[in-house]
Amino acid sequence: MSLSKSQRYEDGNHGWLVPFSIAVAIAIAIAIAIAITITITITITITITITITITITITITITITITITIKRRNCCFYILPPINTSSKMLYLIVKQRYYYRRILK
Repeated sequence: MSLSKSQRYEDGNHGWLVPFSIAVAIAIAIAIAIAITITITITITITITITITITITITITITITITITIKRRNCCFYILPPINTSSKMLYLIVKQRYYYRRILK
């Protein structure tokens, strides 16, 4: 024996309410899963960015420290920047030629 719509409503057996609530629950679960995925992705991206920044900072600090150490010892070349290396080498070559020219005269 089937009930009419009004009878089902009065009995509390809403034909559309249960499937609708299941659909809402599934939609909320999917939204939470997407939010968690986005949060994890953003966290990983920020972590990688911070790691790269720290690595670059440490590399620059070490390079500057080595450069300052080499400059204090009056070595023939500098590590930073490369322009100083070429200009210093050129200066040494010119100085050497000038020195040999003076000796030969």
